[in-house]
Amino acid sequence: MEEFKLVGIILTFLIGIANLVITIRISRKKFFIETITNVRKEYIVDLRELVNEFCIIATTDNRDSHKLTALSYKLKLMMNPANKEKTSNKWDLEAVRLIDSIMKESNNKEVDRFIVLMQSWLSLEWQGMVGEAKKGFLKNKTKDKLRNDAYSNYEIYCKELNL
Repeated sequence: MEEFKLVGIILTFLIGIANLVITIRISRKKFFIETITNVRKEYIVDLRELVNEFCIIATTDNRDSHKLTALSYKLKLMMNPANKEKTSNKWDLEAVRLIDSIMKESNNKEVDRFIVLMQSWLSLEWQGMVGEAKKGFLKNKTKDKLRNDAYSNYEIYCKELNL
C-alpha cells in the first residue's frame, strides 16, 4: 500500500513538472508573438504616416525638397532591398524605385503607384499579423504565398488604373 502511495506521489510530481514546462513554453511563445505583433502595429502606423507626408509634399506645387529628401531617407530605412533573390524584397525594391523616381520629378502617376504599393503592403502586414495571431508562427511557404499573391494583386490593380 505504501508503495502505491509513493508511486502516486512521484507520478503527480512528474505530471506537475511536465505541466509547468509546457505552460512556460506556451507562455514564452505567446509573449514573443504578442511582442512581434505590437512592433508590427507600430511599424504600420509609422509607415502609413511617413507615406502620407511624403506623398503630400511630393504632389504640392512648392515642394520642400529638404523635407522630401528627409522623408525619402526615413522610408528607405524601413526597407531592405539588398537581397534581390528573396521573394519579400521585390516589395522593397519597387518601393525604393518609386521613391527615387518621385524624388527626381513630380509625377503624380508614380505617386499614385507608390500609394497603391503601400496600401497593398499595409494590407499584407495586416494579413500577416492576423495569421500569426490565429496560428502562431507562419511557415515561410505561407508567408511567400501571401507576399506573392498580394504583389500580383498590386500589379493587376496598377494595370487596371493605368499606372
